[in-house]
Amino acid sequence: MNHERHDRGSLESMVEEVASGLEIYRSSNFWTSLNTLNNAMIDELGLKNFKRTVSQNYFNWLVISRKDIQFKSVLKNFLRRPTLQPLLNRMRSPELLRTTVNLESGIGSKQLLVYKLFVGMLWELAVQEDWAGLSQRLEEPLIGNPIEIRRKGKLISQDLANSIREYNSILSQDRAMATTRKRVAELGAGYGRLGYVFAQDHHTSYYIFDIPPALSVSQWYLRELFPQKKIFQFRPFASFAEVERELEECDLAFFTPNQLEMFPDDYFAIFLSISTLPEMSMQQVEHYLQTFSRLSSKYVYLKQWSEWLNPSDQVQFSRQHFDLDANWTLLYDRIDSVQSLFFERLWQKQIRLPGAAVLGET
Repeated sequence: MNHERHDRGSLESMVEEVASGLEIYRSSNFWTSLNTLNNAMIDELGLKNFKRTVSQNYFNWLVISRKDIQFKSVLKNFLRRPTLQPLLNRMRSPELLRTTVNLESGIGSKQLLVYKLFVGMLWELAVQEDWAGLSQRLEEPLIGNPIEIRRKGKLISQDLANSIREYNSILSQDRAMATTRKRVAELGAGYGRLGYVFAQDHHTSYYIFDIPPALSVSQWYLRELFPQKKIFQFRPFASFAEVERELEECDLAFFTPNQLEMFPDDYFAIFLSISTLPEMSMQQVEHYLQTFSRLSSKYVYLKQWSEWLNPSDQVQFSRQHFDLDANWTLLYDRIDSVQSLFFERLWQKQIRLPGAAVLGET
């Protein structure tokens, strides 16, 4: 509880920092509304229960119907290499669950069985795609009070399965990076589920840029998970030179989006963002795409809605709105095999030598 009181002060400092920065970095109308609900959930039920509350708003889905598009996608993949394991997994009925649309009120034993099967089949898919071997080493942390589903005694989850899949996808074109020292940045990390996975390869310094309260949640969560790691906790600073030496030595670091302005070009090897951009204004999307291009030296990864109407900010997005400039080569552009309403794209920065044409892939 002391940690939660400490983070309340940190949260207020984050809010002040975003408010003092350029307007382009402030919360969109969509997130201003949603964050009001997220803050209320945290205030009522605490950070210790965030995986039963606000995490449902961070690329986590209560798949409780066999008609759900994700259930159908996972089942189709699962039937190619079926196993009894999803039926053998054990699930504890969640006594606490909170969503912004009261979805939890319609959950009974049948719905819980569908959810257990969905997570179980998703995990088997993650195992099949896992060239990095993360699924053999990792399990869902108990911190945050996750919905308990156990496979052969090991705690698994939808979030961890998706994060393992994303890690493997992001590094799929350059697998040597899994064992290479690198800086990775994520815009809009939710509670830090993917940061948890990257931090486990022991070769990554992971930088999170986000708005509060998500930034406060991810900082609290990853700090609790990795007390032995060197952590740069959020704080205001006036110039990059002021924090450069600290950042060179850190394993995890936390910033508000306006602080991106102070980072030098090509500082990160990878810049990624998942389920974020359509929830902003068009001006913000264009700005962040330019920022990714400026700050990444090797790769940019996006996983976003293929088509989405953002009613709060009165803008309709499609895949054509999420592209990088001519300095980047698109390595793949595909529909996600589970959440088929999302695309995923990976770009590689082209290398231009003095007086030479673009060389393309390295």
